[in-house]
Amino acid sequence: LYLDPSSLLPVALAFNTHPDSNALADIAVEIRFSAYQAVNGVAVPMDVQKYLNNGLVLDFQITNATLNPGLSGSAFATQ
Repeated sequence: LYLDPSSLLPVALAFNTHPDSNALADIAVEIRFSAYQAVNGVAVPMDVQKYLNNGLVLDFQITNATLNPGLSGSAFATQ
């Protein structure tokens, strides 16, 4: 997990996956997060990219985010 040194927000997550038929073969996966925007006080990455063996396989931009619709803060209160 890679964090931005000034904001401490995640910028990348890197790990290896393996084919079903060969647990010894590593396939590099990296997920990159960018273009953070505040949504109800929470930083949300509006651009997410997935790389597989250093090649871009997924790139999506979030245009709208809603966090916990219909839930109040009291739903998370400890008792």
